Amino acid sequence: MLETIGHIVVVTRNNFTKGIDMSDSNNGWTNWETWKSNLWFENFDEPAQETFDGLDFSLEEIEIKEKFTELMADYIESNIVESMDDFVGKNAPSLFTDFLQNSIQKVNFTEISSHYWDVVDKSKLEEFKLEGIENDN
Repeated sequence: MLETIGHIVVVTRNNFTKGIDMSDSNNGWTNWETWKSNLWFENFDEPAQETFDGLDFSLEEIEIKEKFTELMADYIESNIVESMDDFVGKNAPSLFTDFLQNSIQKVNFTEISSHYWDVVDKSKLEEFKLEGIENDN
């Protein structure tokens, strides 16, 4: 859902709300390439949840978040690169391939993946923590 309040656009998706300052040329993202990549390839919710659910919950939460962000950044990047390869053809040298490759190199995949940290269901982590507390007693 999109709602505009002055020059701020409020985006709500899966109970996650992010205000985007439209006066910023990158709409709150690191750069234009990151913003556009997130818009066009925005439905990584299911892989994000699968990635989160497969993590080692015995680690500290900050380590879990770092591992999640790293894995999701790699996953998102490989999907976008694969889509580019499908679009232009593998190793098809051209001006457009060079433009696309240059743009993809500018995408901040870590920033996109950290967005997914905010939308995954973390109930398994909470359950694991509660089990640990109960086992300590």
